[in-house]
Amino acid sequence: MSPRPTSDRPVVLLVSSDRGRLLDLADVLSVEFEVTFAVDAREAAAELVRRTPTVVLTDLAVGGMKGPTFVRWLRTRRGGTRAPVAVLADDSNAHASALAIQAGAQAVIDAGVPARELLDKVRRLVRRSQPVPRGDAMPIIYIPKAPKVG
Repeated sequence: MSPRPTSDRPVVLLVSSDRGRLLDLADVLSVEFEVTFAVDAREAAAELVRRTPTVVLTDLAVGGMKGPTFVRWLRTRRGGTRAPVAVLADDSNAHASALAIQAGAQAVIDAGVPARELLDKVRRLVRRSQPVPRGDAMPIIYIPKAPKVG
């Protein structure tokens, strides 16, 4: 059972059949994000009902589903998610990683990435998931022309 989100921090849904990995990732990410987790597609579906994640971070294979199949399932099932999905994979599985991107994942993150880099990558995905300000809320940046020399 996943911990119940208790704050206004962005929510990261971790999906992995490796409970040790879930705990390690949760330990790193909980510094900055609200973390929920699932060990298979069934638990992931239950988490999607409980709380809409800001980002989904999943292993390449989840509870018998290969990464591309799981990502496609997340995208197409009723009650699925529009949140950015990142797949954790090692460099040796480039073909499956490419298939996960084709299925709708926004990123593939090396499974052995250092904690600080993982946080940076998840922050970028969180920013990607936030709506772009409209009209007059957009900042206006003035960049003057360079002065003519001569």
